[in-house]
Amino acid sequence: MTSRPVRVRFAPSPTGPLHVGGARTALYNFLYARATGGTFVLRIDDTDRARSTDESLQNILDGMRWLGLDWDEGPTRPGETESASRFGPYFQSLKFDRYREVVLDLRERGRAYPCFATAEEVEEGRQAMARETGVPMYDRRYRTLPRDEADARIAAGEPHVWRFATPLASDGGESKVVVHDAIKGDVEVDLKQIDDWVMLRNDGTPLYNLCSTIDDLDMGITDVVRGEEHFVNAVKQILLFRALEADVPRFAHLPLILGKDGKKLSKRVAQTNLLDYRDQGYPPEAIVNFLTLLGWSFDGEREIFSLAEAVDAFSIDKLGRSGSVFDEDKMIWMCGMYVRATPVEVLVDRVAPFLEAEGVLSKSAIAESRAYVENVVSCHRERFDRYGEVPSKIAFLFADSVEYDAKALKSLRKSPETADWLLAFRDALKDVAVPPSWPDRPPEADALRLPETGDATTSGCGGASSFARPSELEAMARALADRLGIGFGNLVAPLRAALTGAAGGAGLFDIVYLLGRERCVARIDAAIDSLRS
Repeated sequence: MTSRPVRVRFAPSPTGPLHVGGARTALYNFLYARATGGTFVLRIDDTDRARSTDESLQNILDGMRWLGLDWDEGPTRPGETESASRFGPYFQSLKFDRYREVVLDLRERGRAYPCFATAEEVEEGRQAMARETGVPMYDRRYRTLPRDEADARIAAGEPHVWRFATPLASDGGESKVVVHDAIKGDVEVDLKQIDDWVMLRNDGTPLYNLCSTIDDLDMGITDVVRGEEHFVNAVKQILLFRALEADVPRFAHLPLILGKDGKKLSKRVAQTNLLDYRDQGYPPEAIVNFLTLLGWSFDGEREIFSLAEAVDAFSIDKLGRSGSVFDEDKMIWMCGMYVRATPVEVLVDRVAPFLEAEGVLSKSAIAESRAYVENVVSCHRERFDRYGEVPSKIAFLFADSVEYDAKALKSLRKSPETADWLLAFRDALKDVAVPPSWPDRPPEADALRLPETGDATTSGCGGASSFARPSELEAMARALADRLGIGFGNLVAPLRAALTGAAGGAGLFDIVYLLGRERCVARIDAAIDSLRS
């Protein structure tokens, strides 16, 4: 463990939206910082000016906020500007002069040089090195060019890049580098495999390994937690830190996220915009919970836990070495667990934007009929895992009429006596205190919290409702089926079809209660007319 206060960073490139892999990396950095009382830095790696966009940057910021990953330092913190912290700026595009300054310093240290090789010369050298050593790399032909000659060619405007002079054993330099990785352990890399890589392009644009190393140095980063694909960069960055006589941060390279087949995650999932999950109504707490388990275990058994609980239990040393499977079915199951654990009052707040967007209920209608909407959502919470599913599940309750799906039509047409049974139920409703239909529901009808708990309690009205409870409506229907001499299922299947237009759904007698007398009668009449026409 580092003896310095922990400072970690998430450094996305704003060339596209935040994806699952990036979100997991951000999450682990956040957890590590919070678990150790450290600092979580958000840095924007936007050196690719041609592909970096404000839209992608906003997507990244919104995605992190949606997950609850609040950063301590970085862009757009309330009340701060880019110069507010001694560690800023947090955009690489604002530090080009700093990167060039470091390259010139490295030249003085004998660790950087200008390279005038053309593309053809570079390729020629790569092929020659491949034949000689088996490793295709730049052949270092300009590494020993006299400084005065190099300066003269630069002054003449000759195109050139700046390369890092990798230590050579033949010159008395180190021959191997050991990467101390918190996940992989110590990994020894032969420097014969590392070429003199480019730090600055012909146009002066700095490249990743230079920018990343200098930023980590300037920002006091103690631990670099990132994806496995960056492991090869660790060697180059260690060499840069040493060349600058700076402390080398500890590295932790996260294993790959795999598909259910154990292979590399498909592009469909790997490139999914994280905010697509938000827009489909995935609970953010469930996504955080799911991503946390892609490489880390709470206690080996527990699968559901909050972000705060993860912070308390998190240790970077417990991150797994092997790839983790991205199981979409498990993610959806986890979403359902969070939905069913969420208080209905909160659930309605989260569902409301989707109801409004789909035209099921307006914002004002939800506010005016809050208790009723809470009952509707409560009755259906076992039927949805994501908030975006709710409109299609409950729209029938607010519609003037329903259309029958294929299974509903089959239920309605199964017996030639269905119309008579429905008519009998319709008539039986006259003798039962069914609530009036929405939106004309008195407070005492809305006060009964559904699904019914069986303890005859009410919520918010201070006493028992005078309306028949769903259990009483069911008892009436069972008695009716007995009088008709038919099985209970023979009655309720076509009744559900008539009232909802579907063959499945929430509890039927909760639905009767929620629809109210007028809508139940109207829909039964419509079904009878359909059967007799």
